[in-house]
Amino acid sequence: MKTKTFLLAIAVAALCAGMFAAGRVTAASMPTVKQVLTQPLAEVEGKEVRILDLEFGPGADSPPHHHPGETFVFVTQGELVTVIDDGPAQTNEAGTVFHEPPRSLHASSRNPSATETAHAIAFMIIDKDQPTTLPGAHKHE
Repeated sequence: MKTKTFLLAIAVAALCAGMFAAGRVTAASMPTVKQVLTQPLAEVEGKEVRILDLEFGPGADSPPHHHPGETFVFVTQGELVTVIDDGPAQTNEAGTVFHEPPRSLHASSRNPSATETAHAIAFMIIDKDQPTTLPGAHKHE
């Protein structure tokens, strides 16, 4: 568990460093991500579930990234405006769920509110040896 948390921290740090260097984001505009569960799937060799608690402060926006596994996001508070691959921006209100196919570009997840915090829970099914998040463009294969 400590190794996976360390690898997640490295991936997030690299993603943030690139975005800071490009001048796109500031520390205040980044969402807070906390991995709350990692559980191997007993009936599916090599796969595990990861659950993340996501907090988007007012105006927070995630930099472009992708996930190597299936990702389902349940918005629990506020709104998130998301863009997946080349699709249109979708507004996801509290109580809604959206899906990110594996390796699709998650171009943006943005809290459109200037005053309210948004929260979401991400549920992922992913290979045990894969990082949770990778920076940049989609990796369809």
